[in-house]
Amino acid sequence: MARKDSPRVHAVWADVLSAESPFLFWIRLCGVSLALLALLAAIAALASARDIVMPVVAGIVFGLVLGPPIDRAANLGVPRPIAVGVPAIVLISALYVVIMQLAPVIEDVAALLPQAMWRISSIFESLRARYAWLPTPDASGGPPWLAPPPASGAPPAVDLAARTVAIVTPAVSQFLIFFFVLILFPPGRQEIRRSLAMTFKDRDDRLAILRLFSSVETRLANYFFIVTAINIALGAIVAVAFWLIGVPGALRWGMLAAVLNFLPIIGPLIMKGLLVGYGLLFGAEFASGALPILIFLPLSLIEANLVTPKIVGNRITMNPLIVFIAVVFWTWLWGFAGAFLAMPLLAISSAALSEWQAYAAAPRPP
Repeated sequence: MARKDSPRVHAVWADVLSAESPFLFWIRLCGVSLALLALLAAIAALASARDIVMPVVAGIVFGLVLGPPIDRAANLGVPRPIAVGVPAIVLISALYVVIMQLAPVIEDVAALLPQAMWRISSIFESLRARYAWLPTPDASGGPPWLAPPPASGAPPAVDLAARTVAIVTPAVSQFLIFFFVLILFPPGRQEIRRSLAMTFKDRDDRLAILRLFSSVETRLANYFFIVTAINIALGAIVAVAFWLIGVPGALRWGMLAAVLNFLPIIGPLIMKGLLVGYGLLFGAEFASGALPILIFLPLSLIEANLVTPKIVGNRITMNPLIVFIAVVFWTWLWGFAGAFLAMPLLAISSAALSEWQAYAAAPRPP
């Protein structure tokens, strides 16, 4: 037989939970503390399981991007396997081409780093000879980057093979996870949407979940395709401009500019730093070395301040501070791949927050 609480017990709880009660402050503090502990536990889980979670999240994100085009193709009569497989294969092929084209650039930058440090040290020495107030290296020879570049030598074959296996093995497994999630998620996302909506009993709640999914897909697809078109146009202009002034590897510079521009704020800064390094290393004189950065700087400013805000609009544009924090956080958590996933994840969060605010502000029937 169920026990009924006495009116005195109800009165005690009403007194504890009243606005004037001092216990309410501690109850709220405990709730906030538990929420923070749950958030820290979730971050630790994402970091420890990054080899599995990161490709799964990437596959879901790109699956949401490809969802609307797949639905349109299916509505036009295209068979579902073709509507799903062709966009996925095109996306993966584009990623493969970009990686294969930019991998030599990364290797060249790593190989030229000692030479760059030596070139900077020689510039510093020439400035120090002209301006006596600049600091002088100590008797030990100064910092290591003032030393001339070491002679190149091939690493041992065993060490090179071990490092290659250590890098390639997790990369292949992550790529396979990403590929299968990208293939399997778009066809099943409608069922996932319906199953999640059916967990709610109220009809308004179900409709809110369905609107949330549609808003996330629409905003994410709009963001991805618009930003991709802008970045490709920027990369093409950079490649043509660098080819006209005789910069070696102009096509790769254009591809690098397009890829790095997917990283808001941080990506253009990296590109400018690379161009400054190129000028210091390969510029025969100041004018020729500074010409690439002088060309890229106005192009980047026009794209970031005029083109993208005009085309993208206020619906997708977000606070620069929030964007910067998101890119830094996901880079710290998942590395370079997390940096590229930061903006799509932020777009998803923004769409979910907008839908929740609209749902909370909507009038309810009495």
